[in-house]
Amino acid sequence: MFTLYALASAPAKTNTLENILTLIGLLFAFIVILFLSVKTTQFVAKRQFGNSKATNFKLIESYMISQGTTLQLIKIGDKFFVISASKDSARLIAELPKDSIVIPENGVEPPKDFKSILKAFSKEKTVNQEEKG
Repeated sequence: MFTLYALASAPAKTNTLENILTLIGLLFAFIVILFLSVKTTQFVAKRQFGNSKATNFKLIESYMISQGTTLQLIKIGDKFFVISASKDSARLIAELPKDSIVIPENGVEPPKDFKSILKAFSKEKTVNQEEKG
C-alpha cells in the first residue's frame, strides 16, 4: 500500500524542452482557431450585408416607443411605410406620402466617436460647475 502511494505522489520527471514545445503548440493552435473564427465572422458578415444592399428595402429611421417595441420608417421601392416592430410581430401602421418625409442627406446619422462624446461631457460638466460656483 505504501509503495502505491509513494508512486502516485512522486513528482513526474518532465523535460523543460518538452514543456516549452507543448506550450508553443498550444499557442499555435489557439492562434489558428482565433484566425479561423475571425475569417468565418467576416465571411458571414459579407454574405449577410451583401444580400441586404441589393434589395429595395431600406430602413430610414427607427424610434423606440417601449422596451422591445420600435416604430420604423421604411422605404420599399418608392413608397414609405411606418411599421411597429417587436420581438414577436411587425404591424403596418401607415403608408406615408413621399412629400411628407424628410430624409437626411447622408441617410442615417453617423455614430459619434468616444473622443467627441467625452469632450461634450467634459464641457457640460464644466458649465454645471461654473453655475454652482
